[in-house]
Amino acid sequence: MRPQMDGDVYINGERAIRLQHSTGRPGSGSDGYSMWSWDYSPLGWVASGFYLIESVVAALLCNGELAPEWQSTPHGLRLIHRRYTFDVEQTSMGWVVHVTDVIKGLRHSLKPKPTQDEAVCAADALLGRLVGRAMPPTTVSSLPSDFHSTEFHTRKLVLAVAALRDDAAWLVLGQPLDARRSLPDRTKRALRALAKLLDDYLVDIWDPVPLVVTIAASHIKAAVLRIYRGATSMTLDPTAPPIGFTQSELLAFRERFRRQPLTDEDYLDFANDRLGMLLRLLHRKNRARRYPKSPIASRKRYQPRLDPRRHRGDYPMRWPVEPGTRMFEPALSITGT
Repeated sequence: MRPQMDGDVYINGERAIRLQHSTGRPGSGSDGYSMWSWDYSPLGWVASGFYLIESVVAALLCNGELAPEWQSTPHGLRLIHRRYTFDVEQTSMGWVVHVTDVIKGLRHSLKPKPTQDEAVCAADALLGRLVGRAMPPTTVSSLPSDFHSTEFHTRKLVLAVAALRDDAAWLVLGQPLDARRSLPDRTKRALRALAKLLDDYLVDIWDPVPLVVTIAASHIKAAVLRIYRGATSMTLDPTAPPIGFTQSELLAFRERFRRQPLTDEDYLDFANDRLGMLLRLLHRKNRARRYPKSPIASRKRYQPRLDPRRHRGDYPMRWPVEPGTRMFEPALSITGT
């Protein structure tokens, strides 16, 4: 009998994937877990270890491998998000999009569209608005200002958002970021301190940068949403004064955000471009790694592919599954990483 699903991985309070305990791979030195997405997609095998699983999942998230995809069903198409299920079905009136909030148990249908492509575009736009306006469970407001005396992960978080403080204001202003422009001295100091912190605390068996990027992206999103919901200033670095905006800048941002909110992928790309790439240049122990082209961890500790024949024990009992099948029901988000 194959083992049942026995664990979840949360990134910044959001359930990301489900784990299934399995035996270790040759040479790995320990047992591990097979990783699965919401729609029964096998994501690979990873050994257990301090921050290793979270770092691998964060790398998959930054690389877009956890993004939901449309799948064919007998009645049309289906997209499975961690919270929402979208069904596109053909009726006598046209192609209809059915939206189900799995957590609240609510169901809603959009107006019929003439073609399937138009219905898919309408569903994608709605998902972008639903996810883009949802506040992340983790907030930066609870962090202490004296990060030199706090735990490692809190210091890491404060330094990450401090490095993005000046650039994050550009998301509200809607101005293009120029990667070649000089960095403020405050940003340089925060980047150097964060790189030194990672070098001092983490061993050289995986790349911790994606995990830092996801943490920073979550808090950048929370700060931007607070501006959209009525705040007039942005507070990211507790050791620095808040960033203020004029009334015209706030009105222009809220109107722009109302029509087309930033997606989670936008925040991840922003944090990776403005923090991750620079941090890799300063982080000595992982300078040779060029994520995402190279593995996030050594082959003995992380294997990105599962084969139904070679790794039968890592697969659920019901395999293969029908396309568009939700693997497990989501629960309410919790706070934490």
